[in-house]
Amino acid sequence: MVKGRAKPQGRLTVGLPEDFDCEWADWMAGGGAALEQEIKTDMRAKRHVLDINDGTHAAWHDDSLGVLLVLDDHEVMGLLEMWGEAAEGNIIALSKCLEWLHGLFGFIDQCAGMHPDD
Repeated sequence: MVKGRAKPQGRLTVGLPEDFDCEWADWMAGGGAALEQEIKTDMRAKRHVLDINDGTHAAWHDDSLGVLLVLDDHEVMGLLEMWGEAAEGNIIALSKCLEWLHGLFGFIDQCAGMHPDD
């Protein structure tokens, strides 16, 4: 907490009109709920599609996890060079490979925790 600043009390409503809940309910009744359902339906239908352009990099489809790795040419060359150096006995390169794999497995672990049946 910044010295001299009071701790916020109650519900934060900065920038929201006092009757926001009523306005939101009206918007949902006037088409918002249908839009919400359309988005949910579309997301369910496409949840197994991995698309570089929409930022989806992992998805469950039935009992299979799909993971999309997006690497630019510099990253690909760096990984291959690092792997080659590690294979030749460079301990520092091996350490970097393991660090990269550690991040990948952390990502996969998070995905495993989001299996639709969980």
